[in-house]
Amino acid sequence: MLKVIILSASKYSLYTTIVTEELSRNNITPVAIIVKDIFSIKRFISEFRRNPCALIKKISRKLLFRKLRNKNKLSLAAYFNEKKFLCNSVDDLEEIYKIPVKKCNDFHSEEIIKYIDSFSSDLIVFTGGGIIKKNLLSLPKVGILNCHMGILPYYRGMDCHLWALINSDFDNIGLSAHLMDEGIDTGNLLKIMRI
Repeated sequence: MLKVIILSASKYSLYTTIVTEELSRNNITPVAIIVKDIFSIKRFISEFRRNPCALIKKISRKLLFRKLRNKNKLSLAAYFNEKKFLCNSVDDLEEIYKIPVKKCNDFHSEEIIKYIDSFSSDLIVFTGGGIIKKNLLSLPKVGILNCHMGILPYYRGMDCHLWALINSDFDNIGLSAHLMDEGIDTGNLLKIMRI
């Protein structure tokens, strides 16, 4: 049986719930979900110091415009409704699928590294939460799987799908599944889906 761990940026991540339920529907129930505590003052200060404009954009996008985004027929919310998924949060996943959930402020803390290592996982599925460092990359047997919102290697980093639009590069709009490495969006490509 494949041992999978999910890394999530938020307990309310629709992406995390969809990925976890899709795995479970395909007889792969994750052994654990590790989720960042979104209301950590330490995290807020760290993100504010790094890039205050990006933090304001993130807050407004996730909170203020959520209702507008949910009306988009191509959104994750539309997919969630169409597939009749059950869980609206990581807490629901824990309750319904009996998947242990561990909350943290940092995926790379000694406590979390030991926790992940205790599972001898085959694969970690990354559903968001920042840059992954070497000490975490080396833990799963297969690697850490990421779905990137751009066509690699042409568009890396955050909001890269917008750069493809700005550049009128319509042949390079889509998603890339890859195994993460120490670079930013530079790991081995597994699949590209153009839109």
